[in-house]
This record gives sequence, structure tokens and C-alpha cells, in this order.
Amino acid sequence: SSNPDSTSLAKAGDNVTLAVQSSERLGTIQLVKLDNTTEALQASGNAGTVWLLRRTVVDGDNGPLEFRLRYDDLVGNTGVEVTATTDGTSVTVDTTAPEVSSVSIVSNNADTTLAKAEDEVTLSFTTSEPVRTPTASDVTMGSLTGVAITSLDDEGKAWKAKGTVPASANGNASFSITVLDNAGNRGSPKTTTTDQTAVTLDTTAPTLSSVTLASNNVSTNRAKSGDTLTLAFTSSE
Repeated sequence: SSNPDSTSLAKAGDNVTLAVQSSERLGTIQLVKLDNTTEALQASGNAGTVWLLRRTVVDGDNGPLEFRLRYDDLVGNTGVEVTATTDGTSVTVDTTAPEVSSVSIVSNNADTTLAKAEDEVTLSFTTSEPVRTPTASDVTMGSLTGVAITSLDDEGKAWKAKGTVPASANGNASFSITVLDNAGNRGSPKTTTTDQTAVTLDTTAPTLSSVTLASNNVSTNRAKSGDTLTLAFTSSE
């Protein structure tokens, strides 16, 4: 196929070419379709031994391409039908965009729903089909730094992205996941988890205000044996 990444895969808009070379000049060579109608291959050059058929992949096509060739020589002898390539080449059509099927996010904080400065946040996700290794622009994690993306399986369907919380980050740990399958189909961005997990970033140190110390003595700034002392304060969070 004309796919720039893999000639054995084809997405919508790619061209697929079937090339045939015969041992002698042919009178006709035809592709037999599933409904048993035929379509003639076009001769390439003047020798009559090289033939081509080119088609453009359209949306909705999927699966391995199959073919059946019927042909005759110039005197009408019919050759044995051909249904496979001689060099082992094949093309699989994939016009379906990959989907991010499950997403979860946690931190390494004692409370995995919270993260302070220097904590690590891990985003785990799976896809509906094998995808190419995502890049830093494919998987983003908001303001987190040092984001690294690694595969969790040999199939290319389970992935993990991990980033570090910077000193100035606060609020919800946002993310966006976009994946590209091996044929080049790009999925839609995924920005929410599927298991309701979430991480809140909090790098602001708490403060105390309205701090008071008083006793239950008639003179609240004094205390004798048996009196009760009360320390009261208000925290910022």
C-alpha cells in the first residue's frame, strides 16, 4: 500500500496496488470479485506480461485484502487461478480510529487522590487496539514535569504515563490522551478517567490564624493549679 509507515497496512485514502507478472503474454487477466463479477487489470508497458490494479481505500473497509485472479494466454489457454502473492506480501485495511478504553489516575502520596510538590502522579490507560508509542504531545499531564510514557505489555494496548508535581501546581491534575494506531488512524482525545479516579494537586503550605490561649480562670490570662487552658486557632485549609 502507499501507507508511509507500513506498506502492509492501509487506512482510508491510501492506495493499494496489486502487481502481477506472467510467464508469457496474456490475452486477459481479471480480478474476480465476491459477487463473481470481474474487473480487468491494466497492462504496464508493452510486453503484455506485467499487469497492475490500483484501488483507493475508503472509510468502512477493514480486514485483510483477498483477491482471486483469472487469466488466459493469447491463444485462450486458461491458467490456474491465483489467490495469494508469491513473495508473501499482504495488506490489511484498517479505517477504524483507535479508542482509549480505560483510564485511571493516582498519586504516590499516602492519600492517592492528593499530591504535593515532588509527588509523582501516574496515568494508566488501555486502548481498543495496538497503537504506536505515544509522544509527549500525544499524552499531556497538565503542569506536571518530566512526563515519561512506557508500555505495560508487548501488544501495545496498555500504557503508563508518570509525571512529577512542580512547586507551583494546584488544583485538579488534568490530562489528555490521543493515540495513533499502526495504520495511522488517530483517535479522539480522552480527558476523563473511566473509573472516577482523580488527583488534586496541593503545593500550598497551610497557615494558622486567630491563635489564642486562654484559661478558665476569672483572669483569663492567668491560671492556677486545676484551671483549664484552651488553645484555639483557625487553619487556612
